[in-house]
Amino acid sequence: MSVEYKGEKFNPEKDKRSGLLTLRIRAKDVTDITEIKGLSKLTNLEQLELKYGEITEIKGLENLTNLQRLDFGENKITEIKGLDTLSKLKELIFFRNKISGIKNLENLINLE
Repeated sequence: MSVEYKGEKFNPEKDKRSGLLTLRIRAKDVTDITEIKGLSKLTNLEQLELKYGEITEIKGLENLTNLQRLDFGENKITEIKGLDTLSKLKELIFFRNKISGIKNLENLINLE
C-alpha cells in the first residue's frame, strides 16, 4: 500500500539496517501530516521518517500503533504531543526543530 502527497506516491519498504517497515518522505514543502493521503491506513508501519520539511504540528498518527521509530528531524515542530497512543515507540528523533514543550509521553514506556 502506498501513500500520496501532492501527486507523488511513496511506498513503505523494509529498512536494510533495522529490518523495520519504513516510510520515508523527505519533502521540503510538507507542512501538514494529515495531507499525506493513506498514511492512517498504514497500521503495520514500524518506522516513519518525515525529515527536512516544514511540519509545525504532530497530528494524524494515532492509528499507527506499530510505530517503533519516529523521525521528524529538521522541521518546525514546537511541541511534542499527540503520541500517547503509540505505545510501541522506542525512538523519537526531533533534531533541529523548535521544541519548547513536551506533553503526554507517560504511556510511551518503551522509549530508549
